[in-house]
Amino acid sequence: MKILFINTLYSPHIGGGAEVILKSLVEGVAERGHEVCVLTTCADEGIHTEIVDGIKVIRVGIKNIYWNYKADKKPTLHRLFWHLRDIYNAGMAAMVDKIMREFQPDVVNTHNVVGFSAAIWPVIRKHGVPIIQVLHDQYALCPNSNMFKAGQPCETQCTKCKIFRIPHKTLSNNVDCIVGVSDFVLKHHLRNGLFTQAKIKTAIINAKSFKSVSLPKPFAGRKNVRFGYIGGLVPAKGVELLLRTFSHLAGLTDISLVIAGSGPSDYVRELEQYKTDNLRFLGYSSPEVFFSNIDVLVVPSLWNDTLPTVVFESLVNGVPVIGSSRGGIPEMIEDGKNGFLFDPDRPEELAGLIRKISAQPALLDAMQLAALQSAPRFMDVKAWIDQYINLFFEMQSKND
Repeated sequence: MKILFINTLYSPHIGGGAEVILKSLVEGVAERGHEVCVLTTCADEGIHTEIVDGIKVIRVGIKNIYWNYKADKKPTLHRLFWHLRDIYNAGMAAMVDKIMREFQPDVVNTHNVVGFSAAIWPVIRKHGVPIIQVLHDQYALCPNSNMFKAGQPCETQCTKCKIFRIPHKTLSNNVDCIVGVSDFVLKHHLRNGLFTQAKIKTAIINAKSFKSVSLPKPFAGRKNVRFGYIGGLVPAKGVELLLRTFSHLAGLTDISLVIAGSGPSDYVRELEQYKTDNLRFLGYSSPEVFFSNIDVLVVPSLWNDTLPTVVFESLVNGVPVIGSSRGGIPEMIEDGKNGFLFDPDRPEELAGLIRKISAQPALLDAMQLAALQSAPRFMDVKAWIDQYINLFFEMQSKND
C-alpha cells in the first residue's frame, strides 16, 4: 500500500509531541513493507525532497508571509494576516494537488495541517483517495489550536474562532475517517459540528518506544517527598497555579518541587519569583534524569490538554501523577491508584493532594507499582501501529 502522511513539521523540525509520535508511526508503517512518503512544510520556496532515516520526505515552501516553525514573535498585524491566509490557503492546496498526482497514494493520513490549511482536504478528496485525519490538538476549531482564553478552556467557539473557522465545518466533511489521540479530542470536535460525515470516528491512544527508563526507588525510609513539573512554561499549562499552591504550603518542610522546561523569558521571570529553598527551576532536563529525581509528577493543565505525553512517560518510569481533570488527562490516570485528579478551578484540591501524599508517604510505594502496571499500553508500539495499518486497509477497501 502507498501511504502519504501530511504534517506541518517533520524531523528534524520538531514542534512538539505530535512530530515525535508521527515519526514513530511513519517508520513503523514503512518497516511493515508499505511505501510511505511524508509531505511537510519548510521556509524555502519550491519543492525539496530528501531521505530522513530511510523515509522519503517532501518539503514544500510555505505560501504565507512567514514559516511559523520557531518564528520570532511577530507583530499582531503580521499574525493576523498569517491566520487569515491560513483559513483557506489555495497555494498550499495546489502544492498538495501536485504531490498527489506524482505519488498517487492509496491512502492519505493527515495530522497537523497548520500552514497547509483545511483547503487540502477537498483537493485530496478530488483524487478519490480516502483521508484519515488524526486530531492531535484543536486547530480545526481554534487558530491557536488550544481553545483557551482568559485563563479558561472554551467549550464552544468564541466569535474570533467562528470567524477564522467559517469554512471548516463544511471542509471537514471531505474527511473519510477521523481519529482522536484521546476520546476527549474526538468528541469535542464532533460536539462542535466538525467531521460529522466521517465514515469512521475512533480514538487511538498514542504509544511510544522508550530507549531507557528509570525505575523508581522504594520510598520507604525517606522523609522528603519530591514533586516535579516538566513541560512548557506557559499560562495554559497551569504552572503558576502549581507554584502559587505550593507557596501556600510553606509550612510543610518535608516536600520539595522542581520545575523543568522553558517558556517566554518575561513569563519565566514572573514564575521565578516563587523560588524558595525547596522550589527550584532546572531549565532543560532530560526525561530520564528528571523522572529519576522526583516521586510525584504534577500536570496542572488549565486548557483541555488532548493527550500530554508527559503523563504516560511518567507512568512508564513508575512515577505517579497528580493531574488536572481536563482534556485527555483523565483517560490515563486511575484516580487513587496510579495518581490523582483535581479540578484546576479548585486549587484547594491540589493543595489537599500534596498534603495527603506528604502525610502518608507509604502511599507512594503502592502508587509506583500501580503506575508501572498501567504503563504497558503506552509502550506497545506494535499494537498501536497495527491499529493504524488496519484502519488504512479498511478505508482502502471502503473506497474500492
